Amino acid sequence: MSSASPNMNKRYSLRDQPLRGKTTTMNHLRLRRLMEHNSRLWDDLQRPRIRTSEASLSSIIEYCKTTQDPLIPSLWGKLEDPYALPNQNQCCCAPPYEATVSSYDTHFTS
Repeated sequence: MSSASPNMNKRYSLRDQPLRGKTTTMNHLRLRRLMEHNSRLWDDLQRPRIRTSEASLSSIIEYCKTTQDPLIPSLWGKLEDPYALPNQNQCCCAPPYEATVSSYDTHFTS
């Protein structure tokens, strides 16, 4: 057993020596990245929070106050209906429905 001890001590004594060159640089880089990441996480943790229900409620109230709805004229007044048919005075490339029906009837009934 006394012969195994000196070998064990020799192996572990290498670890006690200071690290050299590239290994030290890599360890410092890792440590710096971890410290920066930890700092960003800490800043994120300190940011003020708001509940989702409160945020959505305030945005819904703001939307309802500012958006005019043409389906509620008692609240916003009479607005121009975006779904109304255009003026009949304008020209159209297709003939009116009555004209197509009457020509169809006269063509096949004769």
